[in-house]
Amino acid sequence: MAVVLGLVLGLPTTTLVRFTWQGVVLGVVTALPIIAGFFLLQIAPVRSIQMLNFHVRRLVVPLLRSSTLAQVAAISLFAGLGEEMLFRAIIQQGLQQWIGWSFSPELGLVAALMITAVLFGVVHAMTPLYALVAAALGLYFGLIWLWTDNLLVPILAHAVYDFVAILWYLHGPKRLVRRRDKRSGDH
Repeated sequence: MAVVLGLVLGLPTTTLVRFTWQGVVLGVVTALPIIAGFFLLQIAPVRSIQMLNFHVRRLVVPLLRSSTLAQVAAISLFAGLGEEMLFRAIIQQGLQQWIGWSFSPELGLVAALMITAVLFGVVHAMTPLYALVAAALGLYFGLIWLWTDNLLVPILAHAVYDFVAILWYLHGPKRLVRRRDKRSGDH
């Protein structure tokens, strides 16, 4: 969809993704800070974060319970590819060009980055907190793209993050999960 939309709007999409080993390594390495943040949120003793984890588990586990490791990897890769192509290659790039032409290149860059991050959060708004977390992730992915000038890097960072998060929700310590649900009043 993003590639077709890019053709219609005259925005390059596929040329923004360059397969290099450096891009692969950077994609994995840039996933590490957000994976660390994810695990910090899993143990945070804050009720709103615990409720967020509960809601995500309620959504993810029934949908993906019977998925194989290869299927989780494919889902993660296609989510990273599709969302980054749409949000970075189409929305962020398009806004940056439009605002940059209308006002200034610097304003275009900053405004596009911020607007795209907010849209990323809104699209992922399962709860208000999840929308904020997703907006922060969208900002991070947008910055990675600007820093590396290779869409492969945020695609892989997104995919690796999703892969780890999905596996955690499917196979993480059940005892820890149940204990937190009981503490927060959800069974």
